[in-house]
Amino acid sequence: MSSISQRFTSSVGFAALITGVFAIATTLAAWIAVSLHKQELVQRLFFDTQYQAESLQRVYQHRGLEELLSQIDFQLTYDDQGAMLVAFHGKNGAHVGDSFISEPFVHQRVLQVGKDITLPEKIDEESDGTYFGYGVETPDGWILVARDSRWVTDSQEVLEQSILWGLAASMVLIALVVFYIARFNERRVQSIRSVLTKAAAGNMAARCEVSPDTGDALNQVSVGINQTLDHLQRSMESLRQVSADIAHDLRRPLTRLRLKLEQVQLQGNLDPPNEGEIDSHLESGILATALDDIDQVSTTFDAILRLAQIESGAQTIARKPVDLVQLSHELYDLFVAVAEDNQQTLTLQIQCPAVFVNGDIDLIRQAVINLLDNSIRYAEPNANIILRCGVDDDRRYIQVQDNGPGIRTELHEKVTDRFFRVDSSRHLAGTGLGLSLVKAIAQRHDAELRLEDGKPGLAVTVIWRN
Repeated sequence: MSSISQRFTSSVGFAALITGVFAIATTLAAWIAVSLHKQELVQRLFFDTQYQAESLQRVYQHRGLEELLSQIDFQLTYDDQGAMLVAFHGKNGAHVGDSFISEPFVHQRVLQVGKDITLPEKIDEESDGTYFGYGVETPDGWILVARDSRWVTDSQEVLEQSILWGLAASMVLIALVVFYIARFNERRVQSIRSVLTKAAAGNMAARCEVSPDTGDALNQVSVGINQTLDHLQRSMESLRQVSADIAHDLRRPLTRLRLKLEQVQLQGNLDPPNEGEIDSHLESGILATALDDIDQVSTTFDAILRLAQIESGAQTIARKPVDLVQLSHELYDLFVAVAEDNQQTLTLQIQCPAVFVNGDIDLIRQAVINLLDNSIRYAEPNANIILRCGVDDDRRYIQVQDNGPGIRTELHEKVTDRFFRVDSSRHLAGTGLGLSLVKAIAQRHDAELRLEDGKPGLAVTVIWRN
């Protein structure tokens, strides 16, 4: 219950934080909008008073002072609320209109009742006493037109109320949306935490949920965790498989070694002491075979250790440009004599002057050596072996092909498993780890290991794609 309460509190806190930040930002934007709106309304009032004042000025210019005073009286008749003030202040002290200014002015001016202008008692008390006026000077006096601020105030009140109601509705909606998003993300985080807890407890099959339709950060984290768990699971399975393989495949040479050594011991116990020593030829043959078995065990252990280091990532790859053409020439010179000793022909086919890939030259060399060694070992006498290197479309490759007995297509995937041996090759020496090591090296270099039917024989290719 406490855990649920903590998550709920966390979600509410996150929602409150985001909502508060949005409220502050929105309030600031609203204040700026209201201020700009007020300035626009004030400018419109000044423009309106200017237009009215200049209209009266044109009346004075075309029809004279009497017509001007008549127009002012006419406008006063229809404005009994004090929303607009119209007055004429003569230079001789005469005054016509519903206001009296303390001093004449021209152009725009903000006027305050009691300070700049005096109004009769009939003016509406709803006015806040602020007027926006415009004055025009004529030869006989000054024309004053002013509008009070009630229109600005009313418009501002409507705008502010609209913003407040809109802001309140937006805050509620945003709070709900943010709370939902926070709870949704918390559930996803909790799911990731649960998967990691299961993995730590030994359940390497647990995986995070991944949605292909979303590319957010949590989804990317889930993908990364799943990839890491896949690698760890493969490493654990590899470790278990190595343990089983060691118990299975190394038991046989050790058993043979024990039997042969027991045979030597038994031979020594059966012969009377006075009849001489053990037949030297028999002893020499048995001990030589025992030493071969010991060498086989040592070689297998070394191959298993190297394979485990490569697959687990314990062996760091120094990625540098490697010229596959130069490497092919080097290995051709190394193996051409070995092939001749086995009555086989090794041919080098190079497609272009240079083929570069990024990788560890020692590991890539080991992979190609394993492929050449397999072909020479399992191909029959008089077989033709071809070492190829080149570029094909968007891929760079190195290939070893022979016309030996080959491998059935349905076994192409299985031969890369540890210790897998084709029945026809079980009588030949080998660890059964050659292609497994090549596959591990290819995977560490983001390359593909491909086995194809050579018709006859087998073609094994390591491919790097651009």
